[in-house]
Amino acid sequence: MPTEEPHDIGGGVIGVNFPGDTGSWLERARQLEGIPDPEWAAVKGRYEQGIGQEGGRNVFQHGYTDVNTGRDPAFGPAQVIGQTFEAWKNPAYPNRYNPIHSLTAMLRGLKNKYGSYEAGANVIARPGGYG
Repeated sequence: MPTEEPHDIGGGVIGVNFPGDTGSWLERARQLEGIPDPEWAAVKGRYEQGIGQEGGRNVFQHGYTDVNTGRDPAFGPAQVIGQTFEAWKNPAYPNRYNPIHSLTAMLRGLKNKYGSYEAGANVIARPGGYG
């Protein structure tokens, strides 16, 4: 994985390329979190759907600045704001700009907030995502 920090690539778009795709990043995040195969099979599609409507393929996608803080930009495939990333990141995976680390924090945060990966999948997949 590149260690390059995000940079402006024109038109206010921030980005850099990471190998793989959203599906492979999400699968690796699932493995790191130890989500069992049967449980994951039941929710995978909803997470992929939600990520597709959040940030998608651009790992440095900056979609909005959190309205609650007024200054905490959301980045990455799951549009995780900095405060959420810091609260839910796995300490072994601390790079917010790494899509696998970001998706790991998303999975951890949704499970904690909504009680299960199933409930988290329902939230991120609904129209408008979890915003």
